[in-house]
Amino acid sequence: MRVLKEANEELRRKNNELETTVIRQEATISKMAKEIAEIKKLLTPRSTNNETPQAVPCEPTPSTSSVVPAAKEPAPKRRAIENLKERKLNDRVDNLEDKVDRIEKHLDGLEEYIKTTFTKMIFDKFADIEQTWTEAGVSERHACLRMDNCSANQTTCELDNIELKFLPPNTTARLQPLDRSTKSFKVGYRRRLLDRLLMNLRVGTELKVDELGAIHMMTGAWNSVKQSVANCFRKAGFVTAELSEACEDGDDDE
Repeated sequence: MRVLKEANEELRRKNNELETTVIRQEATISKMAKEIAEIKKLLTPRSTNNETPQAVPCEPTPSTSSVVPAAKEPAPKRRAIENLKERKLNDRVDNLEDKVDRIEKHLDGLEEYIKTTFTKMIFDKFADIEQTWTEAGVSERHACLRMDNCSANQTTCELDNIELKFLPPNTTARLQPLDRSTKSFKVGYRRRLLDRLLMNLRVGTELKVDELGAIHMMTGAWNSVKQSVANCFRKAGFVTAELSEACEDGDDDE
């Protein structure tokens, strides 16, 4: 048992490190996306008026007619130079917008690659779990994992004790009852969270929940929906009526 506990702790530590890496990568991608959005906002207002501003001629007065002459229309050469500068500026803006679009596409592909890669790494850890069972003397233990029919959910390692069963395609409508168990768990957690905040408000303490308190509330919410989860799996067709009655009889005997 001690070896099994140590192995479970090691696997839990590796999973925490993996989750931390994923969170950091997602934060980096989100930060880069925000910077790109700000750049695009700065590039949005573009000058589309190709006409050069015309100077307003001054009315000749006795005091200024002999000193300040009336402004004249710019020469064709000067107007051509200004139009050329404006076209070059617009071309530079277009090139910069194209680069921003390419960066966004690259970030989308990078995010998808990260998700796929880390999903594969998680699946490859199943071999470590089987090795842990062997070292702990429970090599006869078997497990079946029901997975969504997704191309990312695959593993290249050979598994003896763990069997992957993929759901058939187009079964979302049949699996809707499982969402109800998730909703029931969230409702129980929110109810406990509100009770904790109201209690802190009455006592006059800080309205803050630490990680330990959140874990306790999640444990209580999970324990309160065990029957709901079982009923949802039964309604979704994972458990037949005969097997369900046999399991209930076994629980009563214990």
